[in-house]
Amino acid sequence: MVNLNHKHLVVMGVAGEPKHRLTETGRQKWDPSMKLLAEGYAAKCIWNHNPELEDTGENLFAGTGPLDLRVALEKWFLEHLDYDFQNNSCDEDKMCGHYTQMVWADTHRVGCAFHICNSMEGLDWERVSFLVCNYYPAGNYEDQRPYVEGDWCSRCPENLQKCENNLCGRTCCLLLCPC
Repeated sequence: MVNLNHKHLVVMGVAGEPKHRLTETGRQKWDPSMKLLAEGYAAKCIWNHNPELEDTGENLFAGTGPLDLRVALEKWFLEHLDYDFQNNSCDEDKMCGHYTQMVWADTHRVGCAFHICNSMEGLDWERVSFLVCNYYPAGNYEDQRPYVEGDWCSRCPENLQKCENNLCGRTCCLLLCPC
C-alpha cells in the first residue's frame, strides 16, 4: 500500500517528466493505528467522511466490484491533472483533495482498510467495496500548498537527510534504527 503511494509521489508526470518536484516530501510509513481507525469507519458503511477526525486526513473510495487497490489509488492520484499548483486550486467542478492529501509533505503516517458493505448509507448501491485511508497529520489546509516546488529533496528536514527515489528518508545504520 505505502509503496503504491510512493510510486505516485515519484512518477507525478507524463512520459517520465515529473509534473512538480517535491522538495521536502518524506516517506509515508504504514501505521497500524491509522489502519485500525480506517477499519472501524469502513465497517460503518457510510459514504461520508468520518466526522470524528480532527487532525487526521481521510480518503474514501467505493465501487461495486472487487476492490482493486491500484485502481483506487490511481483515481485519487489522477486528480493531479485538475490541480493547479501555481494557483493552489482545483479546476471548476473537479476534485483534487484526494491527490493533495496523498502528496501532502507533512503527512508521514498512513493506514488503510476496506470493507464489503451489503448496502451503504449515502449511496444507492448494493455489495459495495469500501476503501478508507487515513493520513496523519492531515493535509488540505486552506491557503496552503501540499508541498514546496524545487529541486528534489532540497528541503528535507534534519531527521530525513537521505534522498532516495526523490523522497526524503533516514540515513540508517544498524545501531540506530532497523533497516
